[in-house]
Amino acid sequence: MVLRVWLRAFAVLVCLGGSTVSAGQVSEKPPPPKSVRLYVIDCGLINVNRAGTERYKVTPEEVGETRFSVPCFLVAHPKGTLMWELGILPDDTVEARARGEQGNPTATSASVTTVPRTLRSSLAEVGYRPEDITYFAFSHAHVDHNANANLFTGSTWLARPAERAFMWEEGNTR
Repeated sequence: MVLRVWLRAFAVLVCLGGSTVSAGQVSEKPPPPKSVRLYVIDCGLINVNRAGTERYKVTPEEVGETRFSVPCFLVAHPKGTLMWELGILPDDTVEARARGEQGNPTATSASVTTVPRTLRSSLAEVGYRPEDITYFAFSHAHVDHNANANLFTGSTWLARPAERAFMWEEGNTR
C-alpha cells in the first residue's frame, strides 16, 4: 500500500516535469495583478506596560486598552508592489523565539511583543517574496514599524527626508 502511494507521487512529479515547490516557497516572481489588491498581514501584537504608556504622559487606566495590533500591508498594483509597515520584530527573532531562543531582543522594557509568524512566510502565502517588492515605506521610523526593513534591500525606500534623518540620528534607540 505504501509503495503504491509513493509510486503515484513519483508519477505525478514526473508528469509535472520534476519541479517541486515546498510549502511557503515561491518559485518565481508573480505576474502583476490586473487590478489593485490589498493584503492585510498580521505582523504581531504589542502589549504596552505602565512604563510604556507613562512615557507618553498617560496611564494605562486612561488608555484603557494597552494591547495594540501591528498590521503590515502589501499593495499589489499593475505597476509594482508596495509594503507599508514592516513589522515589530525581525523575522530572525520570530524564528529564534519559535525555537525557544531569545533572538535579537528589539522589544523595549516598556512592552511585550508577540508575532505569530514571519513576514516572509506571510508574503509567501499570497505568492510574494521580499525580492518581489518594488517599494516599501512605513508611517514613522520606530522599531514597531520597520523591524524587517533589511528584507527589502532590493526595494526602493520611500521616506520623507526628516524621517530618514531621524532614523540615523546619533544615539537613536527607537
